[in-house]
Amino acid sequence: LPTEADWATLDPGRRREGEGPSPVERCRAAVDALVEQEGERGADAVRTGFRWMLAGLRDWSGALHAELVAAGDPAFDMAELMRLRAREGAVYHHQFLLEGKPLAHWLAECRADPGPLLDVLARSKLVKPGRSGASSLVRGLVGERGPMFRVFSPEDLTVIRRWIDSLPARPAEAPEHRTEPEPGPGPEKPSPARTSDPLTAVAASLRAGARSPGRTPSGLREAYHLLMNRTDTPALRSWAMDYVAGWLARSGHGMDRTAMPLPERWGHEGLRPWLQAQHDQHGAEFEENAAVPLPSKEAVVDDTVQTAPLTLIDGSWLQGFTDYEQASSAIGHSLFETYWDELGNGEPHLNHPLIYRDVLKEMGVELPPTASAAFAQWPGFREESLELPVYWLCVGRFPQTFLPEVLGLNLAMELSGVGGTYRRARLALKAYGFSTRFVDIHNTIDNVATGHSAWAADAVDTLLASLPDAPGPGARADMWGRVRVGYRSLNPPRTVGARLAARRTRFTGRRR
Repeated sequence: LPTEADWATLDPGRRREGEGPSPVERCRAAVDALVEQEGERGADAVRTGFRWMLAGLRDWSGALHAELVAAGDPAFDMAELMRLRAREGAVYHHQFLLEGKPLAHWLAECRADPGPLLDVLARSKLVKPGRSGASSLVRGLVGERGPMFRVFSPEDLTVIRRWIDSLPARPAEAPEHRTEPEPGPGPEKPSPARTSDPLTAVAASLRAGARSPGRTPSGLREAYHLLMNRTDTPALRSWAMDYVAGWLARSGHGMDRTAMPLPERWGHEGLRPWLQAQHDQHGAEFEENAAVPLPSKEAVVDDTVQTAPLTLIDGSWLQGFTDYEQASSAIGHSLFETYWDELGNGEPHLNHPLIYRDVLKEMGVELPPTASAAFAQWPGFREESLELPVYWLCVGRFPQTFLPEVLGLNLAMELSGVGGTYRRARLALKAYGFSTRFVDIHNTIDNVATGHSAWAADAVDTLLASLPDAPGPGARADMWGRVRVGYRSLNPPRTVGARLAARRTRFTGRRR
């Protein structure tokens, strides 16, 4: 659409007024300098990077084009409309049968997968494929005397009519149907559903993918692998939500009857004084335990291996804050910075999972790539070693729904080893000749003055200071209670995950 956009302004390679050489010229100069310094090796690397980026851009552009085509397909719009209206509609229509099943049941299933409902509607007497003007679904049923009057807005009815008109007309079915065309608004126009355009086939495959609810993980190992990918399906998202709900229910059980570090009420002074007191306590406990014998080398190695599924996804409970709206918010910006630190700020030698893998290599353990199915299925991991990591991966997908709980969990994690158990873990690793870099870097980066622990406390204070001091859901006391549950969720009572977290405390430095 050349008249609809200022392509010169949008062109990232075009020279801007007063800017000197164009971006393309500057890029070429940088490449020339690299090739002069590195020779053919540098030129090969540049070509590899260029091909990789070009392939990525082509894939992205093709996928975007296909999505736009799909969004313009009447069936795509109809599926989304049915999905949005299914919850309300499922309350009614229990007596109306479509192919022997109540319409209410079709609508209930439509929330996860609208495909079957669209198929059965297209075969029903409510719809005359290709002829919306003759279809009772958009005529008598929604008329002033119809049972669905004003259920659909005019825009909704346009979507339904477009979908009906796009359906291929059925052949004559019975004598009472006339063989000659019925009067209509004019010659039938070709629809996207009946064209041979290859992009329509792509759109159809996208719709088919959107209809699929996906599969529910068969267990913790498959869940770990599926959750490593940011892509959601209705089934996986529902499974993750249920897992988090169950974990938090255990975490909150009996909380008021047992002692826990976080105070019962949040005060206007904030959490910094409490944070300093906890740090002092960690230091005192380290001194008190100085005479306690260190664990055996075998125990240190075993614990390092069993906590690998946890440590190699360090910070994953904060993955939702990588979305720009969360990362730029008053609360989320420090959580994004924390997550970015866990990844080493783009520097491989500072990446925490890579540092941890170096320690594993020193112990003679080579693990598959963390995101691979082989990693989750690795026989050296005990089943219990995946419970807490799966919780992290699940809760990290819901940064808004479980914001108070994530803030509490983040505070517990960042404070967990500072000043005490990191130092204890350092002694154990050093005693057997293993690198202490992982625990050393955490003991500094998580510090309670300017590090992750301080940021975690400030994020909680920022949330609570903005809330009304009143009773009821969403007020300060309610949200503080949820923060406390989240804090306790790192080490919930009487669960296998609690034992795993406790074991990690001893050797890798994370503690309650």
